[in-house]
Amino acid sequence: MRKSNLMMGVALAASMALAGAGAVLAGSHGGGKPADAATQMMEKGMQQGMQMMKEMAGGDAGKMAAEMMKKAGMGQMAKGPADTAGKAATGTVEDGRVFVEMPEPQRSNFLAIMRGFMEQLDDIINAAAEGNFKEVARIAGQDMGPAHELIGVLREAKVPEEKIAEVVQRIRQRMEEVVQAGGGKMMMGRIVQEVLGEVPPAFRKWKQEHMKTGGFGRFMPPEMHVMGLQMHLNAAKLADVATAIGEKPTAEDYGKVLSAIGEITTQCRGCHASWKVMR
Repeated sequence: MRKSNLMMGVALAASMALAGAGAVLAGSHGGGKPADAATQMMEKGMQQGMQMMKEMAGGDAGKMAAEMMKKAGMGQMAKGPADTAGKAATGTVEDGRVFVEMPEPQRSNFLAIMRGFMEQLDDIINAAAEGNFKEVARIAGQDMGPAHELIGVLREAKVPEEKIAEVVQRIRQRMEEVVQAGGGKMMMGRIVQEVLGEVPPAFRKWKQEHMKTGGFGRFMPPEMHVMGLQMHLNAAKLADVATAIGEKPTAEDYGKVLSAIGEITTQCRGCHASWKVMR
């Protein structure tokens, strides 16, 4: 019963956060303001989830999970527009967000990928509520992590899994460097070349198509690009947390997972509250 109640608390807090983030996302894509109601929804969900975990888990276990949520910043996520705009930003919209000009088809593809991340967050929350932390780790690491677009390409090229893991780790390290520096190129091609000793034809083909329809970072202000990279790094951290959970999850485990989810949604909320992608 206690585990079931903990899972209910996890699901409530995280799903309310996702609903609020979705409201912000709708405003970001549709031209409306990031409504105060969305912020209130997220914060109310966090408070309700924390209270449920405290009351239902009981004792130190409930306090521990609630404290982990607070430490992750859930309910205190990044707010407001960026103070400065990078070279790609061309002005502001009425609500104070900076708008970023992005050509087609990049703009449509970018927004579709963002909606995909919302779906993946929903899947993560459902998996966590069911106690399926292997699935949480898979989605967070492979579908949202630093090399989320590249893993399938390398598998298509029949690259051994251990080599793929090495590429992913190197990309993660490079992403951390770029974030710490406040911007920079990811140099994925160089990393693939160094790890594999060659660049597979499948990668070359993907890269060519990627530059025609993707390569979103080149259109973003550095601050926006770095925030996006940090989201991918936080997804990798969630995968690490979920992978480390044993056969019998504890209140502490659920708290760690929820905290890690909160670190992802912090970046989502901060980005959508700061910038609007336009043609």
